[in-house]
Amino acid sequence: MPRSFTAAPRRETLLYRNQSLSYTLVFRSRRTISFAVRPDGSVHISAPAGTSAEWVAQQVLKKADWILKHQETFANRPAPI
Repeated sequence: MPRSFTAAPRRETLLYRNQSLSYTLVFRSRRTISFAVRPDGSVHISAPAGTSAEWVAQQVLKKADWILKHQETFANRPAPI
């Protein structure tokens, strides 16, 4: 049975249009990168094991507008009663 690979999550921060964009990055045994914006506004990224953090950062910058749009959507939701 193949062993799964998961590295410890790491916090990363990029500057995008004079705005700080922070995310949690974890390398996993997978083929593609995945992006998730959680209701609290945090960003979680799972990337294939063996890819570089620099490559992931480039992908984050490509998706930055999408990430910011979803963070804004969550921030503008009314608080649950």
